[in-house]
Amino acid sequence: MTPAPDSSAPDLDALRKQLILAQVQLMELEDLRDELRTELAATQALLAQSQTLADSTLQAQDRTESARAELQEECTRLRASLHQAREQEIVLAARLTQAQADIVARDRALHDVQAVLVTLRSRVEQLETERRALRASRSWRWTAPLRTLERLFRRPGDRTK
Repeated sequence: MTPAPDSSAPDLDALRKQLILAQVQLMELEDLRDELRTELAATQALLAQSQTLADSTLQAQDRTESARAELQEECTRLRASLHQAREQEIVLAARLTQAQADIVARDRALHDVQAVLVTLRSRVEQLETERRALRASRSWRWTAPLRTLERLFRRPGDRTK
């Protein structure tokens, strides 16, 4: 079964051309496949880098969220401490005001006591002057023997002068 040489020659040439075209297309497809493999490898590498970057970004975001939560807790604690400090400041300011009022009152009392003391010292000096004048008087000197006798005859239980 060999084909007839007359009728099959154009068909055979057409088939050969189609076969050559198919082989060329096949080689072009293989070249394209190789290029696509290279691009696929580069794309996979980029995808791996992107995944790594996304993972590190997520980790950084988790750390950021954790740090944010810690900072918020610290802010809450600091606000509570500030509130307590302000309350203590109010209490201490009230105590300071009371202490200042006490100091003013005690200063007035001290001034009053000092005035009384000055008055009493003046009175003591006046009485000392009078006593010295009395003891220096003639009547005191003349009645000295009577006072001596009185001291001698005084009873043991009697303490009046």
